[in-house]
Amino acid sequence: KRLIVEVLHPSRLITESLQSLPYAKVELKGNIYTIEINTREDVRSEISLTVTTARGVIMQMREEGGGLEDVFLKLIGKDGLKS
Repeated sequence: KRLIVEVLHPSRLITESLQSLPYAKVELKGNIYTIEINTREDVRSEISLTVTTARGVIMQMREEGGGLEDVFLKLIGKDGLKS
């Protein structure tokens, strides 16, 4: 699963702080961080705290993937394919 975090102003401090989390792989495009999460724990509050501690302002946070539909599509080999 992944978290999509839109911030007001991205910064090196936010990026480095997110990258220091052991379960997160971070990508930044514009002012949107896509964070691949490698844990089953709900880490949204830790991500939020990490961003705000790095003086970031979160505009939006949403979770993508990790649901039963995504698992099913991967199992049958149709992830990313449109019918």
